Amino acid sequence: MNYYIGSTVLGLVSLFIFNKYLKNLQQSSIKKTVVVVGGGYAGMMVCKILDSKFNVILIEQRNAFFHKVGSPRILAEYEYYKKLYMSYENIVRYGRVIHQTAIDISSEKVVLKNGEEVTFDYLVIATGTTNPGPYKSNLPVHEAPQFLHNLTKTLKDAKKILIVGGGGVGVEVAGEIVHLYNDKEITIISHSEKLVCKTFSDKFHTNLQKKLSDHNIQVIVDKLQFPKDQQRALEESSFIVPFVSEKSVYTTDSGRQLEADLVFWTVGNKLNNTPLQNHFYKALNENGRVKVNRQLQVEGYQNIFAVGDINNIDEMKNAYHAHYHGTIAANNIISLDSSKDKINAKLSSHKSMKPSLVVSFGPSDGIGQMYGWYIGSYFATIIQSKHLFTDTFYQLMNKPKPIYFSKI
Repeated sequence: MNYYIGSTVLGLVSLFIFNKYLKNLQQSSIKKTVVVVGGGYAGMMVCKILDSKFNVILIEQRNAFFHKVGSPRILAEYEYYKKLYMSYENIVRYGRVIHQTAIDISSEKVVLKNGEEVTFDYLVIATGTTNPGPYKSNLPVHEAPQFLHNLTKTLKDAKKILIVGGGGVGVEVAGEIVHLYNDKEITIISHSEKLVCKTFSDKFHTNLQKKLSDHNIQVIVDKLQFPKDQQRALEESSFIVPFVSEKSVYTTDSGRQLEADLVFWTVGNKLNNTPLQNHFYKALNENGRVKVNRQLQVEGYQNIFAVGDINNIDEMKNAYHAHYHGTIAANNIISLDSSKDKINAKLSSHKSMKPSLVVSFGPSDGIGQMYGWYIGSYFATIIQSKHLFTDTFYQLMNKPKPIYFSKI
């Protein structure tokens, strides 16, 4: 009798323990869903960190990641574009990638252009910005060979080249051109006499000016009166923006006449905030950027983050900072989800850094400033110019298979 009772009790205890184990196993196997809208530098990093821990869904309209940091190199090395396009196939191994355009984002779901609605437990808004190609365009893979072939031929034939914009991209475009050609008249028109970054040291600006002068690159501090139809096309297009390859004379605000047969437009970032207008209009600042706290959470929301160019963190917007944002947001989602006390969860905070940027000037030259320190040609070449971090991002993308490009 005692044996029977003991056996029964032992069996019930064992059953209880097994059921509890099974319940815990089932709960652990049901992963929370993280939706990432935008697969640029910030969004890609979020996916990489969270892929094995959550059900990650990346919503990205492009069919390949484009390593924009390396894009000016195409001007000097046409075939380089093949290294810049990388498949998303390996970045989300346990979740999925949806190649669609998000047309509406709310606090509960993301509505896609094809009508699909994607719900989430956590949302990361990484929609970024768009500006004229080929530097940061949404140029699709199948159109890249012909578009860039035409660009290369146009550049070869051009004699007088005008670069609108004296930021890092404008200077890099000039540097790549003079690395390959010595028969071009190149002019950079900038609204500021301090190119790249106004707050960089005098030593940086003095050496940059000397570098440009040594390569006969003229810098004009003025504003171009661009033909309205061409400027409208450049500013309104969110896809491919062609370079202007028509010989013409352009007038500046001061009345100066500039003749050019090829114009590169390297200004005019357009915020990709259209899908946020309906439900997040109160979270947008006067410039259209998403207001976030130091933990990169959208104001008023605990489970929604905004990273990269789209948020209102006051800093130089570049790939390095976008990468940093993605890391913070991903780690905060992990901390938030594992915390029993969500309100008082210990989250990482964004720490502002001194403006840092290395500007390539062809594959064997460059200039920069990092954390307040001037970076000369030798170290700039080692840090960035020689490789442009192309292999680094190939590794971060989990070594995707090469993309097939049609022959011209």
